[in-house]
Amino acid sequence: MLRNLSDRERYMVIGCVVFLLAVLVWRFAPSGDRDVRERRLAKATTDLAQMEKLTAEYSQLKSLTGRFEQMRSTGEDVNLITSVSKIAEDQGIQKISSKSPRTTPLDDQFTERLVEFTIQDATLGQVVGLLHGIERSKDGLYVRRLRVRPEMRDANVLNVSLSVVNYTSKAS
Repeated sequence: MLRNLSDRERYMVIGCVVFLLAVLVWRFAPSGDRDVRERRLAKATTDLAQMEKLTAEYSQLKSLTGRFEQMRSTGEDVNLITSVSKIAEDQGIQKISSKSPRTTPLDDQFTERLVEFTIQDATLGQVVGLLHGIERSKDGLYVRRLRVRPEMRDANVLNVSLSVVNYTSKAS
């Protein structure tokens, strides 16, 4: 086949074959540099994902610390029973009882205060209003546990048990 070609055509065919072989060798031959680069890229991708996760966690913790510092700077001693009873009264809830507060030290700076409340004969709207009022309270109140049961004699009336907490500085 090459005999029928002129010298110029033979050189072109041989050049194309050499070029194709060079491309194939470059593409499929094991390359130490390429493997190293791929490993570095995989490690960098893993490190980036871990850094993004840590950044999100750091932002969340910084936000919580800001809340604690804000509560700490107010210096007010919040009475959980009074605060929640006032919110319940604003919602028209009349039958609310509470247990004595429990105080638990969290670390060397903050303590957690928890009060369990029992509400009887409340409507769904009143309970939602109470929860919304607790959430929006400037006293730093949080609902830790909530249990809602319908009253047996009237399905439109609810009995609710909830635990409300707040965090205070040990200095206050």
